Amino acid sequence: LGVEAQVRVVCKEVDRYVHPVGEADLVFADPPYQQGLELPTLAKVREWTRPGALLVLESSARDPALPEMTEGWKQVRHRE
Repeated sequence: LGVEAQVRVVCKEVDRYVHPVGEADLVFADPPYQQGLELPTLAKVREWTRPGALLVLESSARDPALPEMTEGWKQVRHRE
């Protein structure tokens, strides 16, 4: 695809990763299920993202649903 110079792939725990503020356009996050980490993950990832960034957040179907609108984020799709 020729995007290697524009892409950085990082596999780390979200609470231990220090990312330059406002740089990310796309984030995939898969916090441990049933530990209530979805909202803290949203808050941490918000620090890293540019306006209009896309976050793909995995969660268990058994976890309580996230609020439809969480400050700073808009839910585009929810799959059960």
